[in-house]
Order: sequence, then C-alpha cells, then structure tokens
Amino acid sequence: MKYYEIKKFLAIIILIIFHFAFVSCSSPKHCTKSKTNNDILSLTNTNWNELAPFFFDNSFYFVRQKNSKNAKSIIYKYNIIQNRVIESELFKINNFNNPSNFSFYQASDTTAVYFAATIIKNKIPNRDIFQAKILNGEIIDILPVSDINTDYFEAYPTISQDGQLLVFVSDREGGYGGTDLYYSIKNSQGNWSESKNMGDKINTPANEISPFIDKNNNLYFCSNGFDNRTDFNIIKAQYEGNNQWELAKLLPSPINSDSNDINPYITNNQIYYSSNRDGGCGGYDIYSDKLCGEVFLSGQVLDKQNNLPLAGILKIYNDSSKLISEIQIKNDGKFIEKLDPNSQYSLEYYNSCVPLYTPRKSIHTPCNVESVTQFNLSIELKLDGNEYEFTGVDIPFFVSGYYKPNLPNELQNLRMLFENNILGLDDSTKYIEYPNEKYDGYSEIVKNALKSLANTIIEILKDSKTNCDIELYKKIKIQITGYADERGFSDLAKYAGEDINDPIMNKTIVRGMKMDNDLLGLLRAYYTYKFLENELSKDPIFNENINKILWNIKSGGISSEENEQILKRKVKITISTE
Repeated sequence: MKYYEIKKFLAIIILIIFHFAFVSCSSPKHCTKSKTNNDILSLTNTNWNELAPFFFDNSFYFVRQKNSKNAKSIIYKYNIIQNRVIESELFKINNFNNPSNFSFYQASDTTAVYFAATIIKNKIPNRDIFQAKILNGEIIDILPVSDINTDYFEAYPTISQDGQLLVFVSDREGGYGGTDLYYSIKNSQGNWSESKNMGDKINTPANEISPFIDKNNNLYFCSNGFDNRTDFNIIKAQYEGNNQWELAKLLPSPINSDSNDINPYITNNQIYYSSNRDGGCGGYDIYSDKLCGEVFLSGQVLDKQNNLPLAGILKIYNDSSKLISEIQIKNDGKFIEKLDPNSQYSLEYYNSCVPLYTPRKSIHTPCNVESVTQFNLSIELKLDGNEYEFTGVDIPFFVSGYYKPNLPNELQNLRMLFENNILGLDDSTKYIEYPNEKYDGYSEIVKNALKSLANTIIEILKDSKTNCDIELYKKIKIQITGYADERGFSDLAKYAGEDINDPIMNKTIVRGMKMDNDLLGLLRAYYTYKFLENELSKDPIFNENINKILWNIKSGGISSEENEQILKRKVKITISTE
C-alpha cells in the first residue's frame, strides 16, 4: 500500500473513531443497571438525567437532560397500551426555554396544561408559570398565569383534579427562606386568587420544590430542609380540608435515600420519582415504588334483634361504580378482602332472607406508607324501610304539571283532553304541559319501571315464608310520596280530574279544587298507587296476602332533596315491614 493510501486509510479510521466518540458523548445510552422491574422505566433511563415523570391520557412523559451545565430539556412522550410502550415521540413547545413540570387538567372536552418556562426573547430571563390548551396533540393558546407570576422565580405548578387548586414554587419576598410552596384558588370567574404561602407546616428555611397534588388533595413535594438533611427528599402533607394540610412528614425508605430524590408523581398507589442515588445509569434516573402499605377490609355481619341468618353477598364497587369484587359471606357473618389503599369504594350487602334491606356504605381506604392497615367494618341487619330504587330510570315519571303517571294509555287520554279543549284552554289548567313526542319514549320506561316494582312486591310476599325458617314479615308497608318542583301555581289553577273519595287518603279531593304543590304531590302519589294496585291484583299471591299490605299515600310537596332522580321522577316509594 502506497504512502498516500495509508494516510487516506488512517484519516478515515480517525474520522470513524471521532464520529463514534462524538455520538457516544452527545447521545444518551440506555442501560440495564437501573433497579426497576417496570417495563416503561427500563426503556427510559440512560446515562443522562431523566426527570419529572408523569402520566396523562395513556401516555408517560418525562424530561431528559445531558449531564452538563445549562443543558436543554428534551421532553419525551411514551404512548402506552396495557402497560406496554407502543410509540415514543418528542413533546415540543416552541419559543420557550426549558419548559418543564407539566400538570394536566381535564374538563369535559378541554385539556388544560400548566407548565413552567422561560421566554427566550426576554432580555432578563425569568422563569414563570404558563397555561395552555391541547388540541389534536398540539399545544395552543399559551398564556402566562398573570394572577400568580411576579418578577421573582415561579415554577413547578401542579393542579388539583378538580382544577380549582394550584400549588407552585416561588422565591418571592416574605417566605421562610430559599424557595417556598404557595397555593392559589380559582374563583367563580375563572381567575386565580392572591397566592398564599403554605406556612411552616410545609416550608423550611431551606428549599422546597416539585410539589404534586394527588386525587385527594394530599400534597407531596421535595425539600432539603427536613430532619437536618442537605439532600432533597420526598415529603408528604395529608390534606385536612378547607385548604389546610397536616404537618409534613418525610416518606420512608426505599422511596427516600441518602441522595437527591425529587419530582414525585402518584398514580394507582405507585410513586414515580427521580433520584441520583447509587446503582443507577448515571445522573438522575426515574424510579417507581409502592406508595402505601397493603389494606385489608375485615368485617362482621351482625343481627341483634331478629335471629336472621347472616350468610349473604357483599359487593364492592370502585369510584367509577364498577363491580370489582363479590364476596360470599358464610353463616358466621365474617369476611375479609384486600383493597387498594387511598381509594374510594362503595359496599352493598344482600341477604336473601332480608330482601328489603340492602345496606350500602361508602369507605375511603387509608394510606399508611409504613405498614399494613386493617380496615374494620360492621354491617347490622335491620328490618327498617328501604327506598325502592328505579334502577337506571332517570326520566320524568309525569308530564310537567300533571298528576297521572306518564303511561301509554294516560298519555293518549291526556292528548285527547287537550285536543277537545278540556285542558289548556283557560287559566285554570294552563299549568299542565302539552305532552309532546318526547313523552312517547318516556311512557314505556315508566310503565316497565312500575311493573318491575309490582313484581318486587310479589317476590317479597313469596319470600316472607319460603326463603327463611321464620315468619319474617307480618305486614308489608308501602309508602308512596309524591313531589312537585319549585314552580308555583297561579291563583286560578284548579284540579281538573275526577273526584276522589278513597279511604286510602285522609282527604276528599273534588274537581275544581285549587291546585298547589302539596295537592299535586298527593295526586301523583295516589295515581301511582292506583296503577300498582291494579297490577298487583292480577297475581293470586297478592290477593291471598292482601291483608298484609299497608298503603300510605302522602305528599312531599316541593322536593328539597338534592338527589336528581327524586326531582325527575317526582315520586318516592319506601317499603318496610313489621
């Protein structure tokens, strides 16, 4: 090989070596040294810094920085399906320097995002908090949160799940030293209130950074001023309500270490955070640990009066009303079930011998970061009255202002009364709405709902002897309460129906009687009763036990209950026994 060829070959080799050396220095390297069994994190950590992890809408976000001074932040987004990364991409915000610390809030069809950044074009760089919207994956309408930003440092925004509370970091005057945590409340006009320092239960003379608010408004953040530590550690302050938090406490190992532990994010009892502890890939890596100890629900079904069998079924629903567990309780009445900590549940107990009594309880499981928690619950069997639930029926049971249930035949009769100018012609009956076509769909639902109630009463009559070893029910009381809404009646409004002189009611009602909310409620209860009685009389079981039924027809007047279903159906039925 000639000299110039050797020289050319060496130059190429040097160029290749230089290229790989340059790439190895300027590109992050994935590694397997990070102590994690999380598939997402195994793809995340490199020899660069990985910071600020968070999840939103089936995506995992984090910030990556080179281990050098003034390194720029690169925001990554991993799209996830069933805990597997299916796609990764960069998450960019133009015209801002090192945007980070993202916090999302979902309100109906709008996704709002809060983040901290420095505007590149500013002559004197100052880190502030910004808000924006996300539309089709793009960030739009970026605006500074002017109610919060000052000439001082503002960063690390975190928004509550309801979008009403914003916690952030600032070094403004009047704090406890270094950077402190502040909060602001959104008012009814959509503006943020004057920011308040979170006080000495939270802040120290050192630095507090990277707050996070969980779904229960508990506060997690980082500080290098707790327990005489100089490294940053993760702290928790339990929410007390009314924008107050308990005294903040250090989270235990392995979440905290002798190194810097920052950027906590909590989801499904997992805490994600960044740490530069030993054993990682280099710089800061993202870690994940269980946040709370296990929670066990244990309980006992009790019967102090009636010697009823205790065996039954306990159904457990999550905060989305999804059935997650069904426990078969044996004759001793005892049960135990493992639940997720820091979660909301609804419990429903059913005993076939007491079909009228289905106790329901709501519980919120605790989060004890240091130990297992035993959560105790007692369910006492009673023969008290229970409101009958028209499951899944959320439409009006009556035409507005009218007193007979919205049934197919009643709907047809009402329209005939309007067409013959018997109703709606003068001021005495103008309070009754004309039944337009929307009520056609309602009428079948109402008919089926009332027939289902009649079937339930028949089943109770059957069960009173056959399901248990005791004569459970001597009498079955059925109370029907009718309601009206808050709209009043004119002095000319009158009852336009037939006279009623039925011993089931304590008063006689005659045609032409002045109409008011109390009378409307009573009439609605009465005509509901008449339909039920007619349906029940078709079954021989009812006719054989007719003396067991005690009817109580009453008016509830104007409904003041917050339950929307009561306001819509405007009738409530309570079944009890003696």
